[in-house]
Amino acid sequence: MLAIGLASCSLFDVEIDTSFDGYLDIEVQEPVMKSTEAGFPFQSSTTIDVLDDEDVYEYQDKIDDFLVSGVTVEVTWVNQTGVEFEAQTAFTITNGTRTAQWTLESNLPIEEGTTVDLQDLGSAYETVNAILGDMKPFTVSAAGTCNKAPVSAILKLGIETKVVANPLN
Repeated sequence: MLAIGLASCSLFDVEIDTSFDGYLDIEVQEPVMKSTEAGFPFQSSTTIDVLDDEDVYEYQDKIDDFLVSGVTVEVTWVNQTGVEFEAQTAFTITNGTRTAQWTLESNLPIEEGTTVDLQDLGSAYETVNAILGDMKPFTVSAAGTCNKAPVSAILKLGIETKVVANPLN
């Protein structure tokens, strides 16, 4: 009887679908001196606080798990056409203790509305689950090279997540 009672506690789980979004303001500066090398470097980062989500804040002491179902990068704005982020550009999620990183294998066209799914290669999503589970602010960033300068763009890095909480905990 006791085993049945304990097993049924999961019946009270609350599942919350949410997205943790960070907006990256990309500014690719034109170098002071012209170079024969290809690519113009850029780097941008922003901080996301897990507890800024109302539901996570409400259930913070009752959360059993974070289950990441997708990580995407979406171009929400760019100031010109023909822009590409070059291969080896990296997108990173870190809280200083844990880090998940994705590196582009080919050039990425930066056009408004373009969305790229950052696949769960290796244990990337598991690492992001742990970062969210640490329940402290974390940083999302992009660093790489662009085919043009000067360029301004805004990217949204989104982490689609199911939060599992048990109000009885």
